[in-house]
Amino acid sequence: MHINLTSIIEFNLLLKLAHFFYRIYNIFNATLCLVTYHYFFISDIFDNAGFPGFGLGRPANEFPEGMASSFSTFRQSGIPSFTRHRSSSFDDKNFYRPQKQDPPIERDLLVSMEELLHGTTRKLKISRQVLSPDGQTTHNEDKILTVEVKKGWKAGTKITFPKEGDQKPNTIPADIIFVIKDKQHEQFCRDADNNILITVKISLRDALTGHLEGMKIPVPTLDGKIIQIPVNDIMKSGARRRVKGEGLPLPKLRSQRADMLVTIDVVFPKSISKSNAEALRRLLPAE
Repeated sequence: MHINLTSIIEFNLLLKLAHFFYRIYNIFNATLCLVTYHYFFISDIFDNAGFPGFGLGRPANEFPEGMASSFSTFRQSGIPSFTRHRSSSFDDKNFYRPQKQDPPIERDLLVSMEELLHGTTRKLKISRQVLSPDGQTTHNEDKILTVEVKKGWKAGTKITFPKEGDQKPNTIPADIIFVIKDKQHEQFCRDADNNILITVKISLRDALTGHLEGMKIPVPTLDGKIIQIPVNDIMKSGARRRVKGEGLPLPKLRSQRADMLVTIDVVFPKSISKSNAEALRRLLPAE
């Protein structure tokens, strides 16, 4: 019987190549399994450390479907295996439980017009529950939070202190948020553009004749000055005069200030004699 040695050699070579590629395939598949295992494990560590989004939120010992056999092949292929060690400080039943954060706590922070003009520092005392060293019980603790109120901050501005709320087991403390609110002032308020608004009263006589005498209306400013607004014509109730640069600082340009808007309120007399009323009726135009 004739035996073709060349064919036998080629066949053996093909078997060796097939075995070689089979080993390569198993190693590649098992390596992918190893990377996936560590990814899930590290991913859960981030989740439990309070960084949701870094991990996938699934247990580290779960493999994607079809990878269990690859991992078995990996260990049988002669490549050293690995073992995951976990610190005894972790509670097994809570280690993979995702932590949730308590909802934020908002508190109004009343600020005066003068504080918004110059800026100020406010120190706010809070009381909160803090975890004891055992990680389960809590105790009360006072803390001072410092808020640097900037010039011209607008109402609604929020200052956030992350994770300063009550501490609880397996829970991320709430953020504490202070919201700027305008404190009511006897004379001033402001609009959305940081213009200071003030209303001044003048008598009906001054509103009608003040311009004949060169009258000026004294108006106080937020920083304690008195400015004089000239009466150049008959003043109508509700008329408004703008004083440049006497408002609050602009939040984005704190070296510049908005304006002050002065509203005129003409005060009518509560009563008038019959003779004066008749005189006015003769003097004043019908229209």
